[in-house]
Amino acid sequence: MQIHRLALKNFKCFKEVDISFSKITLLTGENSSGKSSLIYGILAPLQSVNLNGNSFPLYLSLNGNYVNMGGFEEVLFNHDFKNNIEIDLNFSFGKNIYDFTTLWSFDTIRKSPRLKYLKNGAEIEVKQKEDLSYVVNIRDNNQQLMTLNINDFYFEVINDSDIEVYNYFMDSTSAMYGDLINDFNFISSFRFQPERTYYQSLSSGVINKFGDGYIDQILDWNDNQSEELYKLTATLKDLKMLHDVKLHRLSGGRFELKVKVKSRSKWESLADVGFGISQFLPIIVADLQLSDDSTLIMSQPEIHLHPSVQANLGDYLVKQVKERNKNYIVETHSEYLLNRMRLLIVKGEIQPEDVAVYYFENSIKDGSIAHRIEFTKDGQILNAPKGFFETYMIDTMDIALNA
Repeated sequence: MQIHRLALKNFKCFKEVDISFSKITLLTGENSSGKSSLIYGILAPLQSVNLNGNSFPLYLSLNGNYVNMGGFEEVLFNHDFKNNIEIDLNFSFGKNIYDFTTLWSFDTIRKSPRLKYLKNGAEIEVKQKEDLSYVVNIRDNNQQLMTLNINDFYFEVINDSDIEVYNYFMDSTSAMYGDLINDFNFISSFRFQPERTYYQSLSSGVINKFGDGYIDQILDWNDNQSEELYKLTATLKDLKMLHDVKLHRLSGGRFELKVKVKSRSKWESLADVGFGISQFLPIIVADLQLSDDSTLIMSQPEIHLHPSVQANLGDYLVKQVKERNKNYIVETHSEYLLNRMRLLIVKGEIQPEDVAVYYFENSIKDGSIAHRIEFTKDGQILNAPKGFFETYMIDTMDIALNA
């Protein structure tokens, strides 16, 4: 899965924002300036599958596995019910490209978002009628082929004679969720603390947003002598975080994770080494779970990490992009990661167009603003607002001027 573009209107702190993503997209800027809100604009559609089997773009869940945003009013820009929320999302699964433009109003009966308008490229257009049912126009090369009427909210077919067209419509709008589990994940900035011992689960699964489940995955790799365990150890060595990892089984179905910080160090419990290691492990394990061409969104991966490891994360991301065509969206405050990315561009390890940097600023009148910054091949920083330099460069400049 590759996310190419996200545009939002009247969504949380954004009156309007339009973001184009690259292989590596770094989101930085002030606190409460919109970095997390932008990520929520991706996560809400991807967690939206309801009990009736409908999914985005026919259904939008503001609360789910990835993010909990509260009610419709909390999500509306300035909490103004006169506004509609617009979410435009362009992404691809393999050769299949999805380009959804959606408009959402507030359903006063169900107290939830209600689809008002949908357009999927040039093929499908859904409009809400005055009686709250929908008319669906399905086109090919801008020539209208079929019109379908469906009832309100649950998108059930009205006439049995339309069932074939209805099935085509539903398949065209919801087929993306089949491979999502292998192609996407999100790890939040809040991750669970390490424990001294763990109990073995029946099976390992996808790591959740809090990092829960990464220990079970390591145990599964260990029991099956999986190549992924060797990749994990090699990655931790490259990042200069750890030298080795092993699992030690105890009685009663318990086990503990032991680590070596240096080659000549003693084996220690994960709970007894630097806290940043346990906070970072879920990110790497989650990434190793994902297939080639996948997307991982991570929030503040640098938490509790030494500056050199923060910088080395940049090397890891670039390596994965080059070798496995992976995609990353990273919310970060790390100047070390930003500067390492600049260095890798200068050294030719990655092209400037494969790295997108957005700096977010607060604006009371116009909502949060996202500035697209360019890192050039000769190390320059272009199109950066004043706030970017005040945040990341001002001390360095002051030292040079006053030395």
